[in-house]
Amino acid sequence: ARGGVEEKVVYNADDSVRLNVAEKKVYLYGNAVVVYGDMTLVAAYIEVDFGTNDLHAVGAKDSTGKSIGKPVFKSEGKEYTADEMWYNFKSKKGVSSGVLTTESDGFVRGEKFLRDSMNNIYVKNATFTTCRSPEPHFWIKADKFKIVGKKQVVSGPANLVIEGVKTPLFVPFAFFPISKGRSKGLVFGNY
Repeated sequence: ARGGVEEKVVYNADDSVRLNVAEKKVYLYGNAVVVYGDMTLVAAYIEVDFGTNDLHAVGAKDSTGKSIGKPVFKSEGKEYTADEMWYNFKSKKGVSSGVLTTESDGFVRGEKFLRDSMNNIYVKNATFTTCRSPEPHFWIKADKFKIVGKKQVVSGPANLVIEGVKTPLFVPFAFFPISKGRSKGLVFGNY
């Protein structure tokens, strides 16, 4: 592909692949897959715009109304699952909504994720937990998280939530080390 993309873009879909040459777009339906370098994106529907180097991916609903084919983005050994995802090949920046990702032994969920070109991730309305249950029993809740490289999660004001109930434990900021090979735990800030 041309237009600033440096590596070959490989794409496929189970149901159909529709190409619009005039708009420089490809529409992928049903278990759609796009591979670009070490990045792989799988979703029920993916739109690729070669004019702007943008990807847009969303899931679908089955006949019972259950969500299927949510976008799954894999890059540099990390995996992110989202309700909806936008990504630019050239800038390597992306925005996602309704995201779940695994960071070392913890899980980060958020309403919206923004990934910059330095691989830092900014999360809005975020939670962090080490509870492996699909419905976590406890978590740290904050308006914003920043995942710095593959080293740590940094939060603004945060609150501990247990069984869905906010506790009086409130901190102005917190650090969650996520590097492999390091000790894991929470480091809370003080005034």
